[in-house]
Amino acid sequence: MSKLFDYQKIHRDLLKDLPERTKDVLEKRFGLEGETKETLESIGKSYGICRERIRQVEEVGINFIKKEVQKPFYQKILQYFRNHLKRTGDLKREDLLLSHFGHQKQQNQVLFWLTLGEPFFRFSETRDFYSLWTVNLDSLNLAQEINENFVKRFRKEKKLIPQEEILHI
Repeated sequence: MSKLFDYQKIHRDLLKDLPERTKDVLEKRFGLEGETKETLESIGKSYGICRERIRQVEEVGINFIKKEVQKPFYQKILQYFRNHLKRTGDLKREDLLLSHFGHQKQQNQVLFWLTLGEPFFRFSETRDFYSLWTVNLDSLNLAQEINENFVKRFRKEKKLIPQEEILHI
């Protein structure tokens, strides 16, 4: 678990110059104040506007913040995330990544940071993989290829594959 950054303080600093509604929308969408993340529709209802308008407000806020995170201090945070992903083979299951970077009350802030940063890519859960994050699409493609080959071999041989052979599939 990371104790290097106070994500709560940092996200508040990033949002402080945004219009109040934009700030509120981002806080609710990402659950930045320790709250549950809200849908575009539920936020829209609280403002009496459509979810598409809330999506636009969110997009404007994200674009503003993406410019801010180009500053050196914020880049240190993103580099810290990139380095960790590189050390773990460029891929990390989302729940494990969030728990590594932030205790339970800061996981929403970490998710917010990953959403802001480049080049972080999120992939939703599939039949074969949990939700995951990567910084290298080639690594994801390789993992998918290895998984497919493993399944093909298992179905063909209909027996367990010895551990020492798994890496050579």
